[in-house]
Amino acid sequence: MRIAFSGDTSVDRELLEDRAVDAGLHVATSLSRLTSLLVTNDPDSGTSKAVKARQFGTPVVDEAAFGQLLLDVEPAEGA
Repeated sequence: MRIAFSGDTSVDRELLEDRAVDAGLHVATSLSRLTSLLVTNDPDSGTSKAVKARQFGTPVVDEAAFGQLLLDVEPAEGA
């Protein structure tokens, strides 16, 4: 599953990315139609990632929701 981050985060971005990778997610630096989720604390911002997420219909969650979602994510077997 490919995810991207946009904007400021209260937790260090590198730590959030490490948590995502440990859960078996691919962290992308850009957003495309292949991106499954955008994590941003300001979903109404005008960043290019937020604009693309709205255009592509990519789900957008804030940092707190992302932390909760990570609790249920497990790497695929053999990954």
